[in-house]
Amino acid sequence: HGEHRRALELLAKQGQGADEGHVLHGVASTVEYLQGLGAAHTPLVLEFSRWVLREDPVEGLAIFTTVTGGVTPLQNDDVLAHLRAFDEDAEALAPEGDDKAGSLRVRYLEHAIAAGEEGASYHNDL
Repeated sequence: HGEHRRALELLAKQGQGADEGHVLHGVASTVEYLQGLGAAHTPLVLEFSRWVLREDPVEGLAIFTTVTGGVTPLQNDDVLAHLRAFDEDAEALAPEGDDKAGSLRVRYLEHAIAAGEEGASYHNDL
């Protein structure tokens, strides 16, 4: 896990850095890297997804909704718990009347249901 952590720290530093012309600036490289880790590295994926979700929620959500060949996706319950906590933090920090804050969990639930997850709790959470 140490090598993955170091790589992710570098990607986060460059991705959030001031040099917008740098090849690693932005979230794309981190999203791709995290998608390639999968369930075997759930804690790292969840930890390093936070900055991506803050910077670009749509691309951040793709970490959990795009399956890369040969990689076991994260467990839905782990992702939902993570996104619930993220949404709660986003809602607390959002300006009054911001309807977009707190919607990632719902969007992930919609994706899970569309992908065939038929758990009644998913429908109830919506």
